[in-house]
Amino acid sequence: MKTSVILLFAFILPSLINGQSIEVHGNLKVNVMDTFNTVNDIVVKLPDGTLATRLLSSLPPSTNTARTWQTDLLLTSTLCNCSTLRAPIVQSLLDNGYTVQDLLNFGLCILQLYNAEVSVQVLRDGDLSIHQLYTGGISVRNLIDGGVTIPELMNIGITVQQFLTADEPPINLYNNGTLLDSLIGKIYVGGMIFHMDTNTGDGLVASTQNFGDPSWGCFDTFVGAIGKAIGAGQLNTEAMINAECPDLTLEPYILDPIINGQYGNWFIPSKDELNEMYVKIGPGAPPPYTNIGNFFTTKYYWTSTEENASFAWRQSFIDGTQSIYNKGIVGNYPFSKLIKSF
Repeated sequence: MKTSVILLFAFILPSLINGQSIEVHGNLKVNVMDTFNTVNDIVVKLPDGTLATRLLSSLPPSTNTARTWQTDLLLTSTLCNCSTLRAPIVQSLLDNGYTVQDLLNFGLCILQLYNAEVSVQVLRDGDLSIHQLYTGGISVRNLIDGGVTIPELMNIGITVQQFLTADEPPINLYNNGTLLDSLIGKIYVGGMIFHMDTNTGDGLVASTQNFGDPSWGCFDTFVGAIGKAIGAGQLNTEAMINAECPDLTLEPYILDPIINGQYGNWFIPSKDELNEMYVKIGPGAPPPYTNIGNFFTTKYYWTSTEENASFAWRQSFIDGTQSIYNKGIVGNYPFSKLIKSF
């Protein structure tokens, strides 16, 4: 139920603050009062036609003095810039007939409206283009979540990498016309894309760092890391860690939170996964993808694929050949790249 104080605001009345003539827009006050509990704002119109907001006085009147809208108005003299308008104030303005364009003309920017919970769709209905929303500060992620389509964003020049940086799944880009080759080599969830199944959307990224040169570890211990295919690396790595071999020198790289960063869940590639890296983002890849994965082209790299208790598979990044190598030999170890799935 509206209070009598609110009803007093249902008209426009000139007043004076610090020598400035302003107009109190009482009809804007109604929804604001309904929204706030103990914190009350008032919207005022300055002589130049712009709107501003200021807090009603926090100074309590004496117990025997009726507190009126006039005393509250005069007790507080600080006028706030429109950039301080909070979500309920902005919504009140829209509810009382002001348009998105009106609010922009009052001095608010697009991002301020969005941060005040004005939806992307309402902004678009207010005759703002997608390009204006993006250049106005609304992120790619928020535009997509607000209903803007991938093709619409592509039409204003949003790149594949910008979509991926906004955590848009690569398969969504592929299904909207992006070629698989345009996804290879892009950064996603903390690594470089080198493989994606276009039916399921499952894929793999490689760390941009090289680690090593460690031994494979678990010499004279068969841990059962026998998977060779794409998709086997994670199970192989789990078998290596679960074996708890004292000489497993690759383990710190897998578990190090500084290396893993915010994404985590890295593992050592299987035999086929490492070869996929070699031919897609390594020295064996065609231009312009040749070694964009930053491999050492004079070194060997470990796979997580075990041959037996004494040997595991490695791959030369000199010529791409794969061979078994002693898991515990001292010196001249292969390097390692970590990968993760998405």
